[in-house]
Amino acid sequence: MKVGRNEPCPCGSGMKYKKCCMGKEGQPVQEMIHESQYVQDAEEWKYEAERDFLKFDIEEDELEKDGLEGSIAEDDFFEDVSYDDDNEESLDGEDDSDQPDEMPDQLPEISDEENKLVDDWWKEYKQMNDTAKEREHLVAFMNQYPHLTDHLRLWYEVLYEMAADHFREGMYETFVDLLLRIREEFPYTYRQRFDIYESLLIYWYAAQGRWDEVDPFFTLFGRFGNNNGTRLHHLITFFKAFNRPDIPLRLLKDTKSHEAILSIIENDIESRYLDTPVTDESVQSLVDEMEAADVLNMDISKEEILIEWKRQLLEYTRPFTLWEEHLSRKRTEAFRYYLPITNNFAYFLYKRYGLSFVTAYEYSYLLSEYYSQIFSDKKIPKSFFCLDKEQIAEHITMERFLLLNSQIDMFVQLNALYYFTDYLRTCGNLAEDRKCELQEMIANIYHETFLESRDDGPEMLLFAKFPLWKMKEQTE
Repeated sequence: MKVGRNEPCPCGSGMKYKKCCMGKEGQPVQEMIHESQYVQDAEEWKYEAERDFLKFDIEEDELEKDGLEGSIAEDDFFEDVSYDDDNEESLDGEDDSDQPDEMPDQLPEISDEENKLVDDWWKEYKQMNDTAKEREHLVAFMNQYPHLTDHLRLWYEVLYEMAADHFREGMYETFVDLLLRIREEFPYTYRQRFDIYESLLIYWYAAQGRWDEVDPFFTLFGRFGNNNGTRLHHLITFFKAFNRPDIPLRLLKDTKSHEAILSIIENDIESRYLDTPVTDESVQSLVDEMEAADVLNMDISKEEILIEWKRQLLEYTRPFTLWEEHLSRKRTEAFRYYLPITNNFAYFLYKRYGLSFVTAYEYSYLLSEYYSQIFSDKKIPKSFFCLDKEQIAEHITMERFLLLNSQIDMFVQLNALYYFTDYLRTCGNLAEDRKCELQEMIANIYHETFLESRDDGPEMLLFAKFPLWKMKEQTE
């Protein structure tokens, strides 16, 4: 039986499931909490591995290096079955990653009497089923025993659950005040999972329209990097989604988190060459800038780099004209055909929606990720641009994105599909009535999915709006 974390425990204790029997029967509470966090961290590492697996490049050797060749090219031809057949195959991958290292326990020894105070706090806390009382219980301990507060080890479960409960019950601003206090007065506790806590604060401030106040919450990312990179990835994707990549670019460009924002730096440089003719001289200048910023792939020769970037700039800036609809029987070739289309789509968002190129590229990247999922399947897509309801419903599922802990990516991807229909209409590959029909279908999927996620946390607040952007007035 599936039991919610905040539902009464089925054992009949009267406590919430999360505070009673959640985990293996008979396992001590603290061990259960630690194991729960281990599973969460392992899943986050699994997501990083999958995202690396889904990087795209048109070159054959790059596909092989990034793992696409192994996934798509193996038994490469489509089977002679249609997409509507029921004999689907599992694409589940193995997770052989290790748990991220935890910060060593450096808390000072405390007396038996003090240990009893900590234990008594936990015993009382586990009996509580009221969010406000749980918070008051914690605040009272913080006020009376500040020197023992770190020994509560709040980072294992308490702060996670308080954040979720306060958001779900409409009291999140009160929790923000509590978290800010812990950040200031109990840095040891805060430091344990600062990546989560800083993200929770940043999402909240952004949702209130207070983008200019988030700078202090990037400080710890700059000093310590990130426990495993996943939270920072989600955070940067969030800023890209809402056309504010300038904030992490400005604050993290020269920090230990540099690797996490290489794509922002790269796209930011590219954006300066999109409104000028593509010449050998302009490509040389772009490559020189990227080399100075240390974002070039130096595994190939300089000549090959220049050829590759010229090709890519030409794909970006191609006129928005009709694409020939021809699907190869080989899945790698079929997938490769969509790469210049998604590149040109990024330029479309940049020109027609007025998005920064960093944001536009993120949308096109997630569109490419969608096609990668499509062509990992051996069945021939039943429509050329793969925009039928069945394929979207299969490849953009709540279950998949919850497994990967990436709901932000999911909502950006659905927005990307919505805008892609505008792009195809502009190119002449869709009739107006078909575009409107597809947009209505995608909007329905989006809103149904959002209803399942809207209580997940403050990052969801800004995603209530769909689509996120309106096409800017055309003056050309």
